[in-house]
Amino acid sequence: MTGRNRHIFLISLFSGLLILGLNACKSSKTQTQTQIALPEKNKNERLDMIINQTLQFETFSSNLNFTFKSGKDKSLSVDGNLKMIRNQAIQLSLKIPLLGTEAFRMTLTPSQIVVIDRINKQYLSESMDSIKQKAPFDFDFYSFQALLSNQLFIAGKDHIAPDDYSSFRIEEDSYFVNIENTDTYNTRYAFTSDYTNRIINAQVYKEEWSGKMLWIYENFGLTDNKRLFPMTMKMELNLPDNNIQMNLLFKAVNIDHPFELDSKYPSKYSRVSLRDIVKMIKI
Repeated sequence: MTGRNRHIFLISLFSGLLILGLNACKSSKTQTQTQIALPEKNKNERLDMIINQTLQFETFSSNLNFTFKSGKDKSLSVDGNLKMIRNQAIQLSLKIPLLGTEAFRMTLTPSQIVVIDRINKQYLSESMDSIKQKAPFDFDFYSFQALLSNQLFIAGKDHIAPDDYSSFRIEEDSYFVNIENTDTYNTRYAFTSDYTNRIINAQVYKEEWSGKMLWIYENFGLTDNKRLFPMTMKMELNLPDNNIQMNLLFKAVNIDHPFELDSKYPSKYSRVSLRDIVKMIKI
């Protein structure tokens, strides 16, 4: 696999690899340009305000630009699109630069992950049950869906109800709200919100892990149904021997437009394993 093709492949796999438990992180607050003091609210009122800002959708689709960098390599930019059917499927498709034809496709459902590599004629197909046996935390499809749609979440749950509020710990200063919860594996999930009541960064970490993962939301703009959404997402995956950075720039976000998803791969493609992919990440 050439260097360029490997990098495009890594971009398509970055999202799926978060499911594997490679690492997590703790990070500082993301500062807004203009700091506005928070109104005084009790815990339940604060959580209500943040959850009420959640983008509501049955289907989500957007063309994207990805900027990707691994280690000391030069950054690589590719176009693609992201589609989500709420609580059913997430599909990420990437295009070959200049040619515009599809190079890779990743489809994630609550029960399976499928990645199709058209350049090298190979595919990955793995059940989520198998992945959960290898990953020491409750992070799953629903958590990843929440990250991509700028939502507060509890790992392993498909939504947050008022009865779940007791599982959150909240700390506030004049300008920021820090919200945390811990899953059954003692993995901690931390979110920061500001006066807008939107999540401005999300973090996942475990004290004994040496890696870091950070997800930052910026440049809120309007979707086609006039709801605010972060048109820029910045992600960092810091491994002990590598640092992967990726920016997602949403060109337009369309809500509740019908579409179909296809995750079929040609029978002649060869199958690769999760172990092969982890080796590739560490090259």
